Amino acid sequence: MSDIYFVLRALKRRWLLSQELELYLENLERGYKGESRFTVDILDGLTCAHVLLRDLRLPMDNNHFQLDAVLLSGKQMIIFEVKNWSGSFVYQDGQFMSRRSAKPYKNPTEQLGRCVSNMQYLLRKWGYDFEVIGRVVFINPSFYLYGAPLDQPFLFAPELADWVKGLNRFDGWVNERHRSLAALLVSKDCPAKVDFEILPEFTFNGLKKGLDCCSCGSFTTKVVGQRVRCLDCGAVERTEEAIVRMAEELAQLFPKTKITSRLVGEYCGGRLSRQRINRSLSGKYEGRGRTRGRHFQIGIK
Repeated sequence: MSDIYFVLRALKRRWLLSQELELYLENLERGYKGESRFTVDILDGLTCAHVLLRDLRLPMDNNHFQLDAVLLSGKQMIIFEVKNWSGSFVYQDGQFMSRRSAKPYKNPTEQLGRCVSNMQYLLRKWGYDFEVIGRVVFINPSFYLYGAPLDQPFLFAPELADWVKGLNRFDGWVNERHRSLAALLVSKDCPAKVDFEILPEFTFNGLKKGLDCCSCGSFTTKVVGQRVRCLDCGAVERTEEAIVRMAEELAQLFPKTKITSRLVGEYCGGRLSRQRINRSLSGKYEGRGRTRGRHFQIGIK
């Protein structure tokens, strides 16, 4: 998921978004949840030898193409285009249309076809001979497609459990070629940069301060020892992980600002000591400078 999603999510909790940006965030959130559900809830059931990569953005001819998930096993590479659409759709003449609104939607096989073609080119260029297969995954169980053709690379939510079982019966393997290709793909990943021109003007002083819940976003949280507990939804997060999350959020919102333990402390609403923040960040990131000028190099994928 691109940085813009995390920036908009933070601004929704701590600032104010226009209706247009709220809708944009909702669409990003729907896609993010769909991809997460597929890679965590579904593909975690794989027992065959495999390498799984998610959310890659690769360069191609002065442009980029996006891969929701990539699975390497045996002689195959499977590219997944994940859609979290809901409701009833009609498939007609290669097009998707919502039955409720009659709104047309782009056929996701077009995007998938470009991804498969681009990946085949890159693999030949890099000297790999994997067979590249594409699948469009409709992850939402409430999605229904009338007139769904059998000759399209579609996987629907009710099919996924059996499909995973079929992969587990496949005699796959993973060797150094798989691992080297996976490392190469990760090294080529180019996350999209945030276009701050589309965002509202915001300042650090104007942002709402506090330690928000990692799950529901509520600021009604309580720090108890090594845990942060949400008093609204009950979610629990390790305090160290919450500190790292706050620091990374700050780095995304203010990419030109030096991230210090003092700044993170203010962002958390003074809920945590500077010493505790410094210990958590020192164990995760490289520190620069000394004493009062010390800051951390926050690496954001």
